[in-house]
Amino acid sequence: MRRVLVAIVSLTACGNGSSTSRAELAPAPPLGRLEGGVDETASMMHIHYAGRRVPLADLPIAARLSGIPMSGDADIAIDLTVPKEAGRTNFTGATGEIDVSCPRGCRIGDDVAKIRFDDPNVRAFAGDAIDFGHLLLDGARVSIAVADGTAKVTRWDVDSKDITLKASGTIELARDFMDSTIEACIAFAGTDTLLHAQPKTYALLAVTGAMVGSEGLYHIRVTGRLADAKRLPQDCTP
Repeated sequence: MRRVLVAIVSLTACGNGSSTSRAELAPAPPLGRLEGGVDETASMMHIHYAGRRVPLADLPIAARLSGIPMSGDADIAIDLTVPKEAGRTNFTGATGEIDVSCPRGCRIGDDVAKIRFDDPNVRAFAGDAIDFGHLLLDGARVSIAVADGTAKVTRWDVDSKDITLKASGTIELARDFMDSTIEACIAFAGTDTLLHAQPKTYALLAVTGAMVGSEGLYHIRVTGRLADAKRLPQDCTP
């Protein structure tokens, strides 16, 4: 279950929709902490977490970002219901919504952490490790809708003077969550502001293994089972 929750939070933390979600209609969540849990009966599992201004440093996101720390406060609402069959959860019937935002901005990196490389080709160019620096996000919001056997990014808004970051994705849900298949596209590029302020961090974006695609952005296609999804340097449409 921990792997499921980490994958869910990481996916959000990494389309546009304007409809009002159930999370937005719910009572105000607690301030400064994430509350909720996982409730189970014989026929279903209910995953529900909510919080306002929750410190990102307290969430298991950094482990999914190669150990790069995150700071700032996030508003989080997770409300998923997963049916059970013969005592086992079946994510193909899951329904619900996930909404994560940094309305007051957040920061990736602390000017201390380093990115370490396993690819010998990258190491030959950049060395064993390079300072990550940091990226500032002035605001961000990601929403995911879960229904009809899929989990789909319905909203991806990221505002930053440091980086252009676009993404889209759909997960075809399997009975076991980590057997689900993902098809996603991530497109990004450093800005002139980042180049002048942090040239090393700007250059780091060029050695991620991504390819230059449309709009001059670096593209990475994420595809395959969640348990062993591949990140491919392929042109895609976020």
